[in-house]
Amino acid sequence: MLQAEEEATRLWELFEQQGDLLLGPAASRQGLLSRNADGSLRSYDLVHFATHAVLDTTAPLQSRVLLRDGDLMTSDIFTLRLSAPLVTLSACQSAVSEPRPGDALLGLAQAFFFAGARSLLASLWTVDDRSTTRLMREFYQAWKQGTRPAWALAAAQRAMIEKDAAPYHWAPFLLLGMP
Repeated sequence: MLQAEEEATRLWELFEQQGDLLLGPAASRQGLLSRNADGSLRSYDLVHFATHAVLDTTAPLQSRVLLRDGDLMTSDIFTLRLSAPLVTLSACQSAVSEPRPGDALLGLAQAFFFAGARSLLASLWTVDDRSTTRLMREFYQAWKQGTRPAWALAAAQRAMIEKDAAPYHWAPFLLLGMP
């Protein structure tokens, strides 16, 4: 099983197999856009992407989340209608923004906030797949118990430190938005 699929499956199991688990061909751009069009995406309490992301510093609207049948472009994300308290981009450089004229920042994070996400868990640099899976499991275990996302991330990072994980394995992730 690919690492992203393992991460998604373990988290789905942590949440007692509630909600939609989209793997392989089902983890598609078209499927996500269809859920957006029919309004079902708005009902999700959590949206978690375990995938790869591409930051395009020369053309930030070309930054994207890689899905099975094509890329979810920043411009696509701006069209989403979300109500999720938490969106997680378990992907490399998903929190990085590029300053644009007029002091505006543009990137995946800003697009998800525009789409309605209230908080976003994302990374600042390239991440290791296996340690990210461990960090996400620790994070969601704390979050599932009612811990606020910022505190859940801190707890997950402390758990990684206690397991002697170097900062490279836990430090790239940060929580943006409402704590």
